[in-house]
Amino acid sequence: MTKNPIDDVDLYGVQYFQDHYVSDPKRDAMQLQEYRRFMTMKPPFPDDFRATVLDVGCGVGNFLSIFKEQGWTCWGVEPSQYARQQAARKGIAAYESLRYFSRESVDVVIFRGTLQHINYPMESLVQATRILKPGGTLVILATPNTESWVYQIWKTLPALEPARNWVLFGNSELTNILKRLNYENIQSVFPYWGTPYANPVMDFLKFAFSLFFGYRKFAFPKSMMEIYAIKGK
Repeated sequence: MTKNPIDDVDLYGVQYFQDHYVSDPKRDAMQLQEYRRFMTMKPPFPDDFRATVLDVGCGVGNFLSIFKEQGWTCWGVEPSQYARQQAARKGIAAYESLRYFSRESVDVVIFRGTLQHINYPMESLVQATRILKPGGTLVILATPNTESWVYQIWKTLPALEPARNWVLFGNSELTNILKRLNYENIQSVFPYWGTPYANPVMDFLKFAFSLFFGYRKFAFPKSMMEIYAIKGK
């Protein structure tokens, strides 16, 4: 069988998840910050409403576990069979594709750090829109921003893995795409200050050092973005 030239499943084997999803206090703290920020950005739900959230590229289900602990109904999309099995151990059902989900069946769809890894990102956004209920929330988290100073100067960012990247977006591009897909109340957030990865003194020194001696990895304002949008009714 001829391998699909843009099928990246082989790049996300068991070793990848064992290397990337070990205990990481900074990542755990960042995910908790993201959940709390999401709760302030989403539209209010009735107290007795049982909201449904779907995480595209959910990995082993760590981020969804935060939602599950708060009473959300959680679903995932994840191409790796190993990762789906690990998510199932946390009580999270994950499927291979967004096409498994019916039209207007989910309240929230999240892409956390995954959009740049998807070989057909536009199709995924269209499918996410299909399964979102009218008035539902699309959330894009932990996504590199190509409009940042760092990317504009060095054409790279710490979160990027060249072998696993397909399409990189800037905030303006994503905002325009979501408008075309009939999203409203589109809001952008650029998390840096107060995050577990920020070290302002060292980061700004590394920025200056890199200008003269070549790029070194460092966190920096506007390098990463979050977008929250409401599907039009």
